[in-house]
Amino acid sequence: MQSARYIILLCVCLCSLPASAGIGLNERLVLLSERIASSPSDPDLYLRRALIYSDTGEFKLAFADLDTASGFGPVENTYFVRGILFYRLGQFNQALPLFDAFIDANPRNPEALIYRARVLRDAGQTKAALADYLAYFALNPQAGPGDYVTAAHLMTVMAERGDAGRSHQDVLEFLDARIRELGAAPQLQRYAIELEQQACRSEQVIERLNQLYPNARRAPQWHLQAAEQYLLLDQKDRTDTALETARALLSQRRPTAIKAELSHRAAFLHAVLEQRVMSTDTFDAVLRRFYPDGLPAGHAGALAEGVRQHAGRLDRAAPLPARGLGRGAGGARRARRCGAR
Repeated sequence: MQSARYIILLCVCLCSLPASAGIGLNERLVLLSERIASSPSDPDLYLRRALIYSDTGEFKLAFADLDTASGFGPVENTYFVRGILFYRLGQFNQALPLFDAFIDANPRNPEALIYRARVLRDAGQTKAALADYLAYFALNPQAGPGDYVTAAHLMTVMAERGDAGRSHQDVLEFLDARIRELGAAPQLQRYAIELEQQACRSEQVIERLNQLYPNARRAPQWHLQAAEQYLLLDQKDRTDTALETARALLSQRRPTAIKAELSHRAAFLHAVLEQRVMSTDTFDAVLRRFYPDGLPAGHAGALAEGVRQHAGRLDRAAPLPARGLGRGAGGARRARRCGAR
């Protein structure tokens, strides 16, 4: 088994018909079939067609092409593509040993590592998946932000399970290191914001919101998110300013379901703010007016869940509900993390 051969095959498989980029899958199949008719003993062509067959859901034909390719060269040459097919079918137990064998022969092949990482992730093998993601990043400095977010999520799962050596702070440091390398990295920053929110660290959430790309402030969502955090910090004037900006931006948008949901969100926040301004009660007491059946521990969990429930249950013309807005699994998880202030 020759590593160079595997790398060449890998590049060929993943860059199927680069000269025909932009054409449909059926056209690609026709072109490849014509080339196979001209060169029926070239295994690379069968491997490439097998991938396209899998894209169209014709897995029986895809596996047949792999069997044919095996007849024109070492069967090991088909492991990578065969592993991809089993992965796409959700047959992780069949895919994993194929990627293992391929990586044993080509330990520095980043594309094989990222595919095995995905198999391990989807199979629930979090620790092993994270190890492959980190190895992939070491070999591929140009890895996309989506893969970094996936790795960060795996770290978060491990931290929440109490796995040794992983904490939420580790996840944030991992994300921040990549953000420093890329400069503006909104996808990574947004996941970091989510983690800060779950930890009830409103000051850090606002700091990270301010680090997002400038155009983010053109969206009402940015100002609503800021308003939530200012409200949790009991900064009434800043909450009001953020809500007014969000409403002004929403007024410029045509009616859509998203606009309606954001308008509900703004209405709920305004109602809580109004009660807070008019009352000398504690923030907990104010929130209990919206949660008469029991307030989850922690303002962030209660407020975030209230926003979600309010946006999901009311139509645009409906008044604020007189009874509690519910808790839900997501809000309860956040609430348990936060604790009452």
